[in-house]
Amino acid sequence: MLTYYVDAWKQYANFQGRATRPQFWWFYVINSLIIIVFTMINQSFPHNVIVILVRLLYLVAVLIPTLALSTRRLHDTNRSAWWLLLYFVPILGWIILLVFYALPSDPHRNTYDTPLRVI
Repeated sequence: MLTYYVDAWKQYANFQGRATRPQFWWFYVINSLIIIVFTMINQSFPHNVIVILVRLLYLVAVLIPTLALSTRRLHDTNRSAWWLLLYFVPILGWIILLVFYALPSDPHRNTYDTPLRVI
């Protein structure tokens, strides 16, 4: 499970290809746990600038990998990354994306598969 989190960081800005359900959800769970820990530390030391900055830096740093992984997860269900714009539709858009992320992978080759390299 930790390997999925590390793999997402290794593919930091890779918006091509596919990501399976376990890859997406384990990254999401571990990332959520890290954010919860940062929030608890921030609650314990509410005026500590260093704690606030570290939390903010983590949130900014994880933004690109999260978008890239979300894009690859949508590709795995044979959907375009344009569906990520649903994040801007409160509640209903989030629910639709949650359903898309939970759908099984498209078992067939689709338009978002990584092209094969000819050597």
